[in-house]
Amino acid sequence: MRKKILIVDDDKLVLRLLANQLKEEGYSVVTAENGAKAIDCAIHEKSDIIIMDIMLPDMQGPDAVKRMQESADVPDGLNIIFLSGVVLHD
Repeated sequence: MRKKILIVDDDKLVLRLLANQLKEEGYSVVTAENGAKAIDCAIHEKSDIIIMDIMLPDMQGPDAVKRMQESADVPDGLNIIFLSGVVLHD
């Protein structure tokens, strides 16, 4: 059985690049462009891993994850990788 990965990012290019690479590696991939859709996908798609952008247009990634964790429909022990394109300068 192939592992399913949910990728959440508001940048369509990032979604496409990550999805294509992971599909080539044999994973099943689901994508979401905002936090609300990510929560819905987490409930209905039962992903094994979530790659979550930190900054989304409707909510912050950690807030979406918190809502997922509070839902009785999302399994405990989600495997989450946070992703960010933010560059910090000194």
